[in-house]
Amino acid sequence: MHVRSEGAGKGAVFSVRLPLFDGGAQADDGRSAPVRHGVFSGRRVLLVDDSLDTLESLGDVLASEGALVTKAESGVDALARAQESEFDLLLSDIAMPGMSGLELIERLKQLPKPQRWTTVAVSGFGQPDDAARSAAAGFDAHLAKPLSFEALEAIVQRFVSR
Repeated sequence: MHVRSEGAGKGAVFSVRLPLFDGGAQADDGRSAPVRHGVFSGRRVLLVDDSLDTLESLGDVLASEGALVTKAESGVDALARAQESEFDLLLSDIAMPGMSGLELIERLKQLPKPQRWTTVAVSGFGQPDDAARSAAAGFDAHLAKPLSFEALEAIVQRFVSR
């Protein structure tokens, strides 16, 4: 990544170089098939965030890794989706209007048929006491934004192998 600016009030230019995607493996009929591998392959993920950009970008990354992603724009929406389907992984923002991620996890634990999943709080707050609040509310792990995909992968791998 490269960042440059001509000075205060003149804006900034951000350049990001991404590796070239080769289109994936070829399916039997010659069409391009997505590459599916790693710890997220086949995992049912409930992704909760009030930022549509985060939902789309993180959802796309998880899907490219083989995850089956369900997106929820609020705690209320996530609660409804958790009552309709089962998931392997919950990734929830903490600071959301209406129902915070901490309130969401408390409500999810009260459902008649609780989920058996790995729960990860994702937050712009990364202090030790923030992680402690997430743990006290019932999250398995806490990751600060900007999210490190490698850290998320390591957390999921740790809980999958237990």
